[in-house]
Amino acid sequence: MTNRTVTVARKDFEDAVQSKMLWSLIGLLVFIVGLIYFAVWWNVDSPEAIDIVGPASAIMQLLVPLVALIAGYLSIVGERQSGSIKVLLSLPPNRRDVVFGKLLGRSGVIVSAVLAAFLALVLLSLAVFQELPIVDFLGIAGASILTGTAFVGIAVGVSAMVSSRGKAMAGVIGLYLVFLLFWDLLTAGIYRLLEGELPAPDPSGQWEAWYVFLQWLNPIEAYAVLTDAVLGESFGAFTISIFAPQNVSDSDIIAGEVPAYLSDPVAIPILLVWFLLPVVLGYLRFRTADLG
Repeated sequence: MTNRTVTVARKDFEDAVQSKMLWSLIGLLVFIVGLIYFAVWWNVDSPEAIDIVGPASAIMQLLVPLVALIAGYLSIVGERQSGSIKVLLSLPPNRRDVVFGKLLGRSGVIVSAVLAAFLALVLLSLAVFQELPIVDFLGIAGASILTGTAFVGIAVGVSAMVSSRGKAMAGVIGLYLVFLLFWDLLTAGIYRLLEGELPAPDPSGQWEAWYVFLQWLNPIEAYAVLTDAVLGESFGAFTISIFAPQNVSDSDIIAGEVPAYLSDPVAIPILLVWFLLPVVLGYLRFRTADLG
């Protein structure tokens, strides 16, 4: 990382603050946190702070990726279409500095928004319940930050690859739908190709470990793995699944022993790969792109 990359990142973060992007994202997440508290208070008899944990995990699992994609999809292609990218590249930063600076800047936006939301979560817990499940909250916050930055990497990568806002929007929406709705079908197709049959919907120790790992490669699933490990119970990924069973331990569905690459901490490098790999691919495309 060069000083020029840091300069681009700082400028991008400051622009997000001045354009009210950061405040809008913070407002949205804090508003959702407030709705979670109201829903728990309204629907649970004698609610406690721990009752917030499950709903907060579920909402963050769905909302943080979407917010991150919105924050990042115009990071490069927006400047490219407005022509400001030429001005930026006429200064010391080169194309690599721009791509990775944007990645850091937009990641800073998402991290700030998530931290603000969890600060609201903490303050409401203390004010309403006079108690704080700090380990659970920190676990969800950490998983949300990792997942949010992973989706920022996806968005910035797409933004660097394409030449128009419409293509960037289509790209990030398409990927979000794949993760949310079609990942199970995609992995089942790979299973059918390699094993000659579709995976059993009720496996009972019949699945190969590599197939479960394919499920974990979905960043939304990786988030669920992390939060389930922290909370000590299985909430599962809120994705559409036809073949993959929900809220079932790996030891119950895998044929044989559970391998080391299916231990819970593996979800962290999976999210880090999603943070970096799309940006590297986007940079390789952007490096030789004609900016008109």
